[in-house]
Amino acid sequence: MPTSWFWMRLRQVPERSWWSGWAANVFVRGVFHVLKPGKQAAMAANLRTAVGNRGRVLLAETNFRGTSLGYLTELGATRQSIPLQLRRALENLPRPGHFGAAERHRAFSDADWQLIADGPMNIEVVPMNAGGLPQWVPGYYALLSGAENSGTDHNRV
Repeated sequence: MPTSWFWMRLRQVPERSWWSGWAANVFVRGVFHVLKPGKQAAMAANLRTAVGNRGRVLLAETNFRGTSLGYLTELGATRQSIPLQLRRALENLPRPGHFGAAERHRAFSDADWQLIADGPMNIEVVPMNAGGLPQWVPGYYALLSGAENSGTDHNRV
């Protein structure tokens, strides 16, 4: 079921309903780095609705700052071959970018969000080396909550 279906249904929920006053805690792993900036902001706005004033969002995103070729090399691609899993990802998924503090700040406005903690981390990826040994790529995490004075009423009605 596509994510957009959930948000379409959420917008159709009446103002005074079971949803009012509830808050969610949401973990997002590896989504924002494949979205364009406008879609990142839209997803952040949808998350703001879901978390209300009591929920939290934990982001874990890849944040490889090199070139696309460098990223592919990091994942196991060479001039002679590309691992099957990586080839499938390149054929079927949006082109990845990076998502760090600057990108988070653009998508999650200070007016609507409060940053609790953030920093660098390593993201474990599907092993693509011959030995099947664990592999990691540089990443970024952020823990956020809705800003109390966001100008939008996210409290129970």
